[in-house]
Amino acid sequence: GIVEGVANRKLFATVLIDDDKPLYEMVYEFAEPVKDARYFTNPHSVTLDKEGNLIIADYYGNRVLRFTPKGKYLGDLGSGIGNEPGQIYLPRVVTTDNKGNIYVSDQKPFGERIQVFSHDGKFLRAFAKKGTKPGEMLRCHGMDFDSDGRLYSIDVDAMRVNIYTHDGEYIKSWG
Repeated sequence: GIVEGVANRKLFATVLIDDDKPLYEMVYEFAEPVKDARYFTNPHSVTLDKEGNLIIADYYGNRVLRFTPKGKYLGDLGSGIGNEPGQIYLPRVVTTDNKGNIYVSDQKPFGERIQVFSHDGKFLRAFAKKGTKPGEMLRCHGMDFDSDGRLYSIDVDAMRVNIYTHDGEYIKSWG
């Protein structure tokens, strides 16, 4: 879609629709039928990389996929499904920073909940261990950066917002 009055006028969304038309004007669409899905199982979050490509977290598919704005598949982020750094397990949210790095929240049974990848997909670091102590996280359901480069993450299970430095150091929480 197109959003007027903002720096990036393009709006991308993952939408499940039935046979009725959506209530918004479609600018461009790429999709796959649910019964013949090749890429998506349960897309949950979408963001744009610094080149305008789409990065989509597929929750039950345990994947973070990249596509051009026209829908050409560019590949997956990470080194497969698993609990190790750089591996993806039940990804919930993706966002990018002003340097082009990609931040992915997932639901690993152990370890950190937010992973950082370079624009070209190289694993850089992870932070926010699983838990409820300060700086820890149970289930991130939203995250984004403010103008000072701080990362805000919404932990729906701990019912709070955590704030981290750009490098992943815990600052504070509220909620």
